[in-house]
Amino acid sequence: MLNYFPLGLALGEAFCNRIQERKRLAANIKNLAPTLISSPRRFGKTSLVIETLQQEKVDFVQIDFFSAVSIEDILSNILNGIGRAITLIQPNFTKALKLAADFFSNIQVKVELGAAGISINLNKGISNPVLEIDNALTKLENLLKKYNKKVVLFFDEFQIVGQIATKVSVEATIRAHVQMPSNIIYIFSGSNRHLLGQIFDDRNRPFYKLCDRLVVNKISTEHYIKFINHAAQKKWKKQFTKSTIDKILDLTNRHPFYVNALCFKIWQDTKIPSLERVEEHWHLLAEEQKPQI
Repeated sequence: MLNYFPLGLALGEAFCNRIQERKRLAANIKNLAPTLISSPRRFGKTSLVIETLQQEKVDFVQIDFFSAVSIEDILSNILNGIGRAITLIQPNFTKALKLAADFFSNIQVKVELGAAGISINLNKGISNPVLEIDNALTKLENLLKKYNKKVVLFFDEFQIVGQIATKVSVEATIRAHVQMPSNIIYIFSGSNRHLLGQIFDDRNRPFYKLCDRLVVNKISTEHYIKFINHAAQKKWKKQFTKSTIDKILDLTNRHPFYVNALCFKIWQDTKIPSLERVEEHWHLLAEEQKPQI
């Protein structure tokens, strides 16, 4: 049975609403407009981006900077993202590996093909990571033009780049590519509003006023009621009472992660839970999540 309340990405039938956000993001993609998406962590911005890209049938690569701690990590993440983009350009793995070997021939890396696809390993002692980022994005643009393809580069948790690259040279390099018409569409996302503000709102920083801004807020009560009752009908052939579903949304404060986490537990029951049973599930979840709550 479909898991309507995943604890990770919520895609397909597990994706709840966000109709206006998806329309706006889809329009930006169509118009090649760079977009910045912000929200607190676990509000569903990554699910929003991936769901929209999949629905629009757009080739994309997600490059997540969350675990990056150095400029070399930023370079490595971008190069590995480009390696995945090459497999979108050339689906045949043998040809893709040759294409990647040619693509990275002037960059100090080792190209490998494994079960997960093409991986790029940096050689030690790269002298100028910023220059390598510039070269790699330029070559990707040229490669996409040659094959008449477009791809979205989805830079997730982009505020990390601003934290690491304090001299803003990385930002300036990436901005130079974002502002030029090309076959790459750029989407940025982040979960720290203060750090994102430093990157995108400071007139002295390269990304000032460059992107369309999309803020992901909580899902409305109306849409949650419809979605949760639809899932309940699929599971138990019944729907919740108004007081029970109000309790779910009140306990979780409609925070998307906690709605899903609570409902994930509720949906393990063999019969539709009572109001008291919902509260039992919440107390157990609250105890498990005590440090975060």
